[in-house]
Amino acid sequence: PYFLMSGACFVTACLAARMQIRRAPPRESTGFFSSFQQAFRIPLMPVRFWVSFLWLGICIGLATLLAETLRRRFGLSTGQVGIWTGCFGVAVLVGNSMMDRARRVLGSHWRVLACGALATIIGCAVVDVLPVTSLYLLIPAGIAWGIGYGMAGPAQGHQETDSARG
Repeated sequence: PYFLMSGACFVTACLAARMQIRRAPPRESTGFFSSFQQAFRIPLMPVRFWVSFLWLGICIGLATLLAETLRRRFGLSTGQVGIWTGCFGVAVLVGNSMMDRARRVLGSHWRVLACGALATIIGCAVVDVLPVTSLYLLIPAGIAWGIGYGMAGPAQGHQETDSARG
């Protein structure tokens, strides 16, 4: 299977290298810091940067603690921890793909953000704080945490859109 995957990747890379790419006309390049200065002049952008920074920082830190919690609490090996955290990553991707459907059901990105954040907090509290003796009892909490995190993260990008619509 590894040889098939690497062969498919090689063929894909060769085909991509042969593709004709239309290039945009060259623009005047702006520096890294001037790009940030321009971005911070956009209304509400500093708030969005801080919310994203705090959300991603806290949630990534807690996901990192998830691996350590699994290792210490249940004595899992590195490979087993990798499998469990990989499953958590799949739950996050499922949450990302469910965001639009959740927005239609709940009616706004604000509600998706609130429900996703609540699921993240509850799942994190169950996994990292409460004394659970069985690893399999953590599965629903991990799924709620992962899906909530996956839905709430992208929903942040639509906060202004919903508030502008009313």
